[in-house]
Amino acid sequence: MVALMNMGTEAVKIPQGERIAQGIFYNYLTVDDDDKVEKVVRAGGFGSTGK
Repeated sequence: MVALMNMGTEAVKIPQGERIAQGIFYNYLTVDDDDKVEKVVRAGGFGSTGK
């Protein structure tokens, strides 16, 4: 899924099959005992629901 937002004032029609995004896949590193690390609880801020 790709989320799009039209910032213009006119409707834009995207034809079926039109290429609108690009996926980038890469490897990432983990550390030993990564699953045992204490999880940090967010205290709010940008993007937080506050719950």
